[in-house]
Amino acid sequence: AVVSTQSTGKSLGCEFIMVESDIIVNKWNTQEIKRALDEQTGKILCNNFNLVESHKVFDCRLFLCTISVLVAGFGVAWDYLYPHPQSRPVLVVCVATYFVLSSIITAWIMFVEKDISFTGLENDKTGMDPPNVWYWTSNIERHDTIYT
Repeated sequence: AVVSTQSTGKSLGCEFIMVESDIIVNKWNTQEIKRALDEQTGKILCNNFNLVESHKVFDCRLFLCTISVLVAGFGVAWDYLYPHPQSRPVLVVCVATYFVLSSIITAWIMFVEKDISFTGLENDKTGMDPPNVWYWTSNIERHDTIYT
C-alpha cells in the first residue's frame, strides 16, 4: 500500500509492506476491532521499520501477578497444613502482601502501561548507543466508535 494524501492523491513517498492475512472480526465489538488493528500495526512496524518487539513492560506485570499468586498459594497451603487458629498470623501477612501487590499491579497498568499495545526496539546503526524504544498506543473508549 502506498501512503497518499486524501485531498490530492499524491504519494508521500512511503511504501509499506502490508501483512497479508484475512482478519475476521465482529464489527460491532469495538475491543475486538482495536485488538486486531493493534496487532496488525505491530506487525507492520516490525516488518517495515526493522523493529524487534519487546515485551519488558508486559513482563513486569506478569512477574508481579506471579508473585501475587505465589503469596496466595502459600497462604492456602499454610492454612491447609496448620488449621485456622495456628495459621492466622501467616494469613494476615499473606492477605496484606496480596493487597499491596494488587495495588502495585493496578498502578502499573494505569500509569506505566496505559494504552501501550506495542513496544519495539530499533537497534542503533552504529552499535554505540542503546536501542531506540518505540511505543504504539491506541485508545477506544467504551461504547465509542472513534479509534485514536
